[in-house]
This record gives sequence, structure tokens and C-alpha cells, in this order.
Amino acid sequence: MGALAPLADDPAAGRRLARDAVLARALPSEDPQELTRNVEEALASDPPPGRLWTVDGRAVGIGVWQPAGTLGLGVGLLYLEPGRRSVPEYREMVVGIRDRVGPIVFLPGGLAGLSRDEEAGLMTGLGFAPFGRMEMRFPADGEVPALVAPKTGGLRSARPEDEPALARLHGVAYGSQFDRFLFLCDPEPDRDAVLQMRDILGGTYGPFLPDDSTLVEVDGVAIGACLTVQRPTNRLIADVMVDPKYQGHGIGRAVLVGALRAIRDHGVRDPVLNVTLGNTPAVRLYESVGFRRSLGPSSEWYNTAIVPIAPGDGYALAPAGIRSSPTPSGA
Repeated sequence: MGALAPLADDPAAGRRLARDAVLARALPSEDPQELTRNVEEALASDPPPGRLWTVDGRAVGIGVWQPAGTLGLGVGLLYLEPGRRSVPEYREMVVGIRDRVGPIVFLPGGLAGLSRDEEAGLMTGLGFAPFGRMEMRFPADGEVPALVAPKTGGLRSARPEDEPALARLHGVAYGSQFDRFLFLCDPEPDRDAVLQMRDILGGTYGPFLPDDSTLVEVDGVAIGACLTVQRPTNRLIADVMVDPKYQGHGIGRAVLVGALRAIRDHGVRDPVLNVTLGNTPAVRLYESVGFRRSLGPSSEWYNTAIVPIAPGDGYALAPAGIRSSPTPSGA
């Protein structure tokens, strides 16, 4: 029988297992050094957000998660060392985290030592369903398309004082879509939209860059926006959103191209964004502008009892929201 133990009990083992976990999940297109740096930063928190998995007092596995949110834990790493990798032990570890720490909303896929079928059987048996994310990057030598004015509304820079209008737009653009749950701050949609917009504009994911962000409004009402922040290593387009009533008016393309042109004018050639697989309208828009996949797609699982929306179904029904993750991979 295994047991959870604080990471502080054996920091060296925690760092070793976390590094091994990241390398085991890394895709050929991903930079292992960047991924390990991200998890090392997480482990440097006080207290670090995770636990060791021990058997007979020896650390043989690790779970690392973000601080518990409104819905529960988002686990970024789940790993057992060679010799311990089995469906029963992974199940015992997941159940142990759930029972000791709280509800689990998201779990990582690609569990070391398990086949896809074994992992699928384990996760679906625990009430989880799959989803994926990928990073897309605008090529440094890519040509930014010409800016075409939207059919409706006027395009301008988005400013911090636009926060109330952007929060309203966020609420109507995402509604009950799957991506809203990836960053959920409050179960009440209007309050959640306010808090999520406060995070983006307030610097939670890096300083907000109004000169590299765009907004389309009609009669003073925001109907589309592209918001950019500065990450330690890159410009991140953190949010592209359009009011569903104005789909098909070229607004998504206008705000994205407008932001890209501003970013280029400020000397940055290769901004990035992230998108959930199944969000076909978003992927098509990004590809049509010139973005190309640079990292991923990742393999993840979500708790269907807590997030009762299938990613593909949500986008098929209401494709207005196009959310790009501000959080680093593996955090």
C-alpha cells in the first residue's frame, strides 16, 4: 500500500521524480529544459503544490498540481518510477490524492508505463474523459496578413479601463463552453468573467500589453477582442473572443491580425498562443492567419462529473469563444 507524503520530506527525490515525469511526457517538438524549468518553479513554491507517493517510506512517485481552484485540483504531473507503473498503483495514487487533498478536475495523460488502452480504462473508470491542448506560434519569418476592417464596428487598442466591457464580452463569448472551465475562478458565470478578465489585465499571467491588444466595439459595446501579455520568454496572445451575435463579420480575424501587426511593430516576430483540440473554428482562424503548431498536442483528462461539457460538443454548439491558455505547460 502506498501513501502520500509532503514534498518537503524528501526535496531531492521530489526534484528527481518531477524531472523524470516531465521528460517522460515530453513530445519531440518540446524543449525539455523549458518544461523542467516550469515544474522546478512550481516546486519552489512555499508550500510546493504536490505530494510524494511513498511505499515503505521510500518516494516512488509524485503528483504536482495547481493550488485548488473553485472546482478542485488541476493535476499537472502524475508519475510513478519504473517498477511501480501499473494500473492498480496509479489508481491508488489518484484515489489517494482525491481523498486526502480534494476533488480532481484535470489529470495529465501519457502516464509513464501504461499503454493507451490501459490508461483509457483507468481514467474512464474513474469518471474522466480526454481532451488536448497545443501551442501555436507565428513564424518569425512569416508575413502578417493585411488588416481588413471588420464588417461591423471599429477597431482600436484595448486598454485597462475597458475591463468591464471586456468582462461582459468574455461572459457572452464563452458561456458554458469547455474552455471556461480550464480557468474557472467562480461558478457563477458573470462573476467568473469579471475575475478571469481581472487576472489577464491585472498581470496574473504576465504584464498586460494594451498596445499589442485590440478591441472592436459597436456603439461603445465590445464585440471582439484580442488580448496580449508578456511571458518571461515570449509574447502570449492570451485571449481571442467574439460575441456570438457577430460571428461571420470578420471580427476574430481583424482583432488577431491587428494585434499581430502591433506586436511586429514592437519588434517581436514570433508570438504564441494555445488552443484546445476540438475548437475547430479557432484552429482554422489561427492557421489562416499564419500560426503553426509548435508544441503538443498534449494528452489530458477532465472530470465529467465536475465539467459536464464535451469539448467538441461545446464548440460545435457555440464556437464564439476562442481561449488561449495563459498558464505554462506542466504547471
